[in-house]
Amino acid sequence: MKFKVGDKVKAKIHGQDLVGVIKEIDSDSKPYLVYFDGWTGGHNGRDLYKGNHCWWFEDDELELVGRGENMKKSDLKSGAIVETREEKKYIVLLNTKFYDDEKPILVNLADGCYLYYLDYNEDLTHDNKLLDIMKVCQHEYVGDNIRSHILKQDEDDWTWVREEETIMTISEIEEKLGISNLKIKKED
Repeated sequence: MKFKVGDKVKAKIHGQDLVGVIKEIDSDSKPYLVYFDGWTGGHNGRDLYKGNHCWWFEDDELELVGRGENMKKSDLKSGAIVETREEKKYIVLLNTKFYDDEKPILVNLADGCYLYYLDYNEDLTHDNKLLDIMKVCQHEYVGDNIRSHILKQDEDDWTWVREEETIMTISEIEEKLGISNLKIKKED
């Protein structure tokens, strides 16, 4: 497979250039299900997604726009749903009445507690690693975010997921694979 879930791709549908995100990969003749935020000329991807935002494609019908592109704090909009490293979900509220001031905050969807937006770095990391933002659901229409993550109709509807490197020692790899005396050779 040329592409993977989460890749941002460009496709042409009925002469129109659209940019979307690969949501599913199947073994069908057209293996890639692409979700186009704001476009409604397609279908719901076998009832996987609300609305008519999806279309199936083959390898040669797609062009990679971005893989693992990093979302920035400045890209977040009010109404986006984010998930932290500790798997807690928050809704982003910018310019929100907060006590006597207006402040940008993130409100926890489970208990209403909040985090300060200004405590986040531009790369969506926080001084407390557990509060790093790992996933973002940010659609053009905030109702799609709410349906997916507050009303829990499609909790896997993330528009961005942080890609992190996995760093392991040889002994950790051996343990994970259940083997011993792993030898690594250089590729020819």
